[in-house]
Parts: sequence; C-alpha cells; structure tokens
Amino acid sequence: MKKVILTLISLAIVILSSAQIFTLPNDFGKFSKEEIELKSCPFEPDADAVVLRDNAWAFHYRYNDYVTHRTRIKILTKPGIKYGDISLDFHSKSGFYGIDTIHAITFNNDPDSSKAIIPLEDSLIFQQRTGGTTTVKFAMPQVKVGSIIEIEYIEELRSMYYLEDWSFQTSVPTLFSSFILSPPIGMEISYSIYKDADYKVTSKFIPDTGSYFEMKNIPSLKIEPYMDSPKDYLQRVVFQVAKNGKKSFTSWGELTKLFLRDLELKRQMKKNLHHMRELRSLLNHVDDKEQKIRIIYKYIKQNMVWNGRDGILPAQELSDAWEDKKGNTAELNLILINLLKDENIEVYPLLLAERTYGKLDTTFPYLDQFNKLIAFAITDNRQFILDATEEYGSVDLVPYEYLNTKAFLLDLKKYQFITIASTAKSYNSNIVINGSINNEGNFEGTANITSTEYAKQRRSYRIRKNIDDFKKKFFNADTYTFEIDSFKTENLDDDTLPLKISARLKNKYELNGGFYLFNYNLFTNLESNPFIKPKRVSNINFGYPDHIILELNLKLPPNAGIDNPPNNISITDQALTMRCSRIYSIKDQVVNIRIEFVRTVSMVKSEDYNDLKDFYKDVTTILNEPLLIKVPAN
Repeated sequence: MKKVILTLISLAIVILSSAQIFTLPNDFGKFSKEEIELKSCPFEPDADAVVLRDNAWAFHYRYNDYVTHRTRIKILTKPGIKYGDISLDFHSKSGFYGIDTIHAITFNNDPDSSKAIIPLEDSLIFQQRTGGTTTVKFAMPQVKVGSIIEIEYIEELRSMYYLEDWSFQTSVPTLFSSFILSPPIGMEISYSIYKDADYKVTSKFIPDTGSYFEMKNIPSLKIEPYMDSPKDYLQRVVFQVAKNGKKSFTSWGELTKLFLRDLELKRQMKKNLHHMRELRSLLNHVDDKEQKIRIIYKYIKQNMVWNGRDGILPAQELSDAWEDKKGNTAELNLILINLLKDENIEVYPLLLAERTYGKLDTTFPYLDQFNKLIAFAITDNRQFILDATEEYGSVDLVPYEYLNTKAFLLDLKKYQFITIASTAKSYNSNIVINGSINNEGNFEGTANITSTEYAKQRRSYRIRKNIDDFKKKFFNADTYTFEIDSFKTENLDDDTLPLKISARLKNKYELNGGFYLFNYNLFTNLESNPFIKPKRVSNINFGYPDHIILELNLKLPPNAGIDNPPNNISITDQALTMRCSRIYSIKDQVVNIRIEFVRTVSMVKSEDYNDLKDFYKDVTTILNEPLLIKVPAN
C-alpha cells in the first residue's frame, strides 16, 4: 500500500494557557454489551486478540509533563491468552522516566468465575532497567478466552522533548485509538502523521486542550522475514519540539548549529591524557592515513569498553570517559573522532538510526529519529563508517545494522544526508564437503568452510559469543543433522584473513524405499524458503549481497549408483539480480555437485515481492532434491 506522510511544520501546536489536567473517560472497568459479546474482530476474523481501544493524553501540569495511558484488550482465542502477559518498555534516553499509578483488571463474563472483575495486585508488578530502557512487566490474573483486560497508568516525563511517537497500530487489530497532546506554555511541537493511503486519520485542534488524533479499525502489523524495521510500517504520529522559549529549529542547518554548539562543550580532549603516549608510539613513523585509521580504531576497541548505552550526546566529559576507559556510544565515537582529527584525517560525526530503529524522515529535523552518533572518515581513496562500540567490528566493513540506511553528517558547512549501503562487500561463503557413504548408510566426511567479508563478520561474532551454540545450530537444520567429531577455526581474530572452519562429520542414513536419501544442500542458509506468504507489506532488506558456493565430493560404495540423478540447471529472477546453478557429475564412484547462489541486490521493494518469492521457491525446490543412492541388496 502507498504510504502517506503528513508533515506539519509551521502549523505547530501552541498552547497559550496552561493545559487543563485531563482524565480519561470515567468508565474504567465498565464494558459495553458489544464488547462483552464480541467473538471475533470484524475486519480480521482470524485474530487471536483485539485492542478494543487505546487512548493516551500527554499534558503539562505545574512543573512536570505526563502521559496518561489506557488500553482495553479482548482475548478471542486460546493462543491469544499470551496477550495477558504485559511488558511496557520505556526508553529513558536522558536517564529519567517514571511510571506511576498502574491500575489493571481482568473482566470475565463467565459463571465459572468466582468474581467478574479481578484486579492486578501491586506485588505482581516487576520493574527492571537495562541500559537506557526501563521495562515494567506483569501477568494479568485469570486470563481466558473471552476475557477483557484493561490497563491504566501514568508516565512521567522529564520533558516533552522525550515524548515517544504514538502508534495506532500493534501486533493485533485495533478498533479505536486516540491521542491528545497538550504541551506547556510557549512550547511548539511539530508532528508528522505516517499512514497508508487506504486508512484515515482524524486530526484536529481542540481549544484550551491541544491537538487530537484518532484512528479506527486498524489491522495488525505482522513481522515479516528480512523486515528492516516494523516501526517504518506502523500507522503513527511522530512528535518533535520545534520551539521552546527562544530555542527554535525548523531546518537541518539550524539543528546542526544548535547540536554542534552543545556538543562542543564536551568534545574537546586534553592532549596529555593517560595512555596517549602509548598511542603516539604506535603512530610514530606511520604516514599512510588509512593505516592510522586502523591503528586508532583498534586501539580504542582494545582499551575502552562500551557501557551498553546508545545515544547521540555524551553523558559525561570525554576526558572522564577516556580516564575511566568506558563510555556510551557518543562518547566512544567522539573520542575516536578527536584522535583521528589529531592525525589530520578528515572525519565528521554522523547521526544515524539502526535499521531496527526506523527509517529517517529527511523532510524535517526530528532528533528523536536517531539513536547513535558514529564516525565518518575520508581518505584520498576511501570512505569509512566507524563505530567504536562494535566489539567485533572491522574498519573494512560497515556494521550490519547500518546497511541500507541514511545518516546525517554534522558539519556547519557540509551538513547533509548520506546513504549507507553495501555495494562492494558481500556475504561470501565457500563450502567444500568431502566424504563417503557405505552400504549400511554410514557417512563420514569433512567440511571446510571459508568465509570472507560479511560471512566472516557474522560467523565470527556467533562463534565468539557462544561456540557450542554456533556448532549446534550450524551443523543441524530441519533437513540434516550431523555428529561433530572435531571442530577448528583459523583467523578468527585476524581482520585481514578469511575465517576458516573445519569439522569432521558423521551421520547415519536409513533406507527409504530402497534408497539412501542424501541431502547435499548443506550449510548454505538456503535450506528453507523464508518467503511463503502470498502478500507482503514491507520491503525486503537483506543488508548485503550474497555469494555462496558449495562443492560436494561423495564417494559411493562399490556397485552403488544414483537413481534419477539431478540435472544441470541454472535459474535467474526476472530482474537478473539473482541466479542459482547446480552442476552434477559422477566419475569412479565419486559424485560431484557444485552449487552457486548469487544475489547482487541487498534491498528488494515490496512491489517486487512476487518475483522474489517465486525465485526462492524454485531455488529451495531445486537444492533440496536429494541424491537417491541405490546400494546392492544384502
């Protein structure tokens, strides 16, 4: 569906008098006959649950800003009972959010229930904080099919600068959703409405109250494979403070000036910092700028630790972060920028949002769109996207989470948006399997996998994180299971050389209709087709191109043969951006199969989904045709 974006810039919301305290309608725990008798969602009959209504009001009272929330959910099926487990995430950003006055009830219109309304006990509400996110969790009592859950709570904000977007859409359908915004005196808040062309959003200004947004009959948003960010496809309203007193920014140039002015207070580093002498010794007699980038980037990664918090501004003086050897994303990357500047390397701060954080709207300067500040370095021959928080990052590879995104370059004269894409680097995997199978179906062999570029980066990360989990998942799939006799890696910690994985494999095959069915589609990530839904809402964001080669050499027992051997075949998609080939031969009882899969594009538009779906269906059908090994009868 075509997406419509309604942006209001000059028509900002301005409240000239103190906003009244708003309380939601006085019907908490009072349900209509239609709500009680509802058995299915009228426009999504297979839904497991439905949001009957979702309301919120953001307002200023005395010296604080608040958002009052109320949500009412109807459970429609047994699988829908899981929606009684509530998890509320609050991104603290500047380190402060508060939750107060949680009221929640379960309503059961059931003669078997001891009472119709069961309140949530305070002792069952749990709160935890991880990094910059506070999570409140609780399980609603006695939830069953037909239950209505109602939740009300007040969220306290440090300022409306930290007001979150309002999403009309969730993972289940919603009958009614509304939001009212009443900012404090003198504050102007601009907003953008993101919606599909087929849906209607009502927006209006209410005198002495604020701006009102409403949407009805919103279908659920389903998570799709290789979806860049679900947030990009939500029907929602995005808010941004445009003016607060004398502060105002209505263009990216104004925002850049304001941002760099604030940033300048903390970005300067003293030249006599501890450990600086050690770094200088590493840079002595190094003239090549690219090599200097590698040395400085590696030094920071080895000597500083990311504290797990993202951000676009430092939370402390950079000198303090340097001495503590720990900092947030902005702090580590600003230190990197300063050290590169000291070596006369052209480098700029970049504001960006990871793919999962959401796509940038470049039409108006919304700071809340960004969740990271990283470095952009330029030499005579190359450009480098650098993030010092990437534990296993490489100077030569753009971090996976940033591929196919846009970023904003912060510079008073050169400020601009740049596109981050993987055009020269791919996911390269070369798989060689040598083995033999005997008359009893016992297979023994070796697998040697060579990984470069993104294949190396992704696999190296998984191996370092949990090698046992990697082995379990890599050598086992729905279509094969192997016993691993030995496992070895080479060049795991060397960014300049390919990652090499070698393993000894064993498996026992059982006769099936007089044949051993040997699946040769091994370790390719092409064992199953992720694109099986008839329709698609989101774009397909692979991140990077693929180049996968598999070669199998399988020794058969004497007098064994291949029944109905696979034919040589090569297929492509209509746009000629993807191809897959299979070549088969047999000589001296050794079967050789060579598979090559190439995808040169990293992003496919949703309107081209049918071609992609058909291509992947053909690929998995071809590659999952087993070898039919016929052995002599005993």
